[in-house]
Amino acid sequence: MTTNRVVPEPGHGVSIFPELDGIKDSTLQLLKSKKWSKLHVSTLKGKLEQVKMITDATGLSMRVISASKLESVGKVPKRRKDETPAITAAEALNLHGVDVGGRPRAVLVFVSHRWLRPKTEDGDMDDARGTKTKVLVEWARWFKWALRQPNETTGLLLPDMTKDPQEIYFWIDQVCVDQAGPGPEIAALPGFVACSHIMLCYHTDDYERRAWCRVERMMGYALSTAGDMMFVVKEGFQHLRQPVLKEVPWVITDPAEGHLTVESDREHIRNLTSVALASEAFTTKQVFMRMFTSTWFMSMGWGFLCCACCGLCAMIKSRKLELNKSTVTALMLQKGL
Repeated sequence: MTTNRVVPEPGHGVSIFPELDGIKDSTLQLLKSKKWSKLHVSTLKGKLEQVKMITDATGLSMRVISASKLESVGKVPKRRKDETPAITAAEALNLHGVDVGGRPRAVLVFVSHRWLRPKTEDGDMDDARGTKTKVLVEWARWFKWALRQPNETTGLLLPDMTKDPQEIYFWIDQVCVDQAGPGPEIAALPGFVACSHIMLCYHTDDYERRAWCRVERMMGYALSTAGDMMFVVKEGFQHLRQPVLKEVPWVITDPAEGHLTVESDREHIRNLTSVALASEAFTTKQVFMRMFTSTWFMSMGWGFLCCACCGLCAMIKSRKLELNKSTVTALMLQKGL
């Protein structure tokens, strides 16, 4: 993510974005609340409640754009205030309904990437040929195919996601954030990450060095249910019905040490890092409670196991962010079978 807003440099620990502190604090309080932790986000009802709670807390709606729309326009448009082809996440979820298990058939994907032309007039996330847009469309085709396949075919294990996806929706900063005044939605970014089903990285040579890329990957790990893994694609990716090539542990490096195009974004980076470090979304206790209350069927299943076994499973699945130590599993895709 890149912003073009020019503001004074921070000094003496005083916020240079005081008008955004309320949104940041509201988001943090929500993410740490008991009501948030009890949501069953694998269901459509739970996911809709999740995005509604973000809107209620911040006054902002998470917006997403469909892969079909990107394919039809051939590029990622820029949002100016409310002028955008992106729709709200609630609209996207309601549009496609549920599968037989009650899971939403619209899949929300958070895209982490480096803008390819940040220093051109007005900036752009893509190149003039729409290279990144084409890759996102191809990945969406692949992911819809992959979700419908047996686990052994693709190497994926996503039990909480639909096997009958109807559309892939992307959260992409350029079209989902008001580029004329991005501050409020940047403050609410942790909530948007938490509402996403999957994290997707468009990888470039300088991705790892960029502070915004680091902070997005970090927030995914700390806040998103499936954020301990991240799909990785590069220029030229094509949907060829390929399985995952390999899984690579990716250390979550400190965003504060990353590079920025706009140095005044440094305070945004610090604020978002503090929210991620404070997250208790995937402690052993929270994971344990979700295991027992996710669905009636799962509750009965876990009920047949002893508490010690359940506690061990919760401990294995739990995670707590530690910078320069915690790892995300990067899922690399083959070029072909």
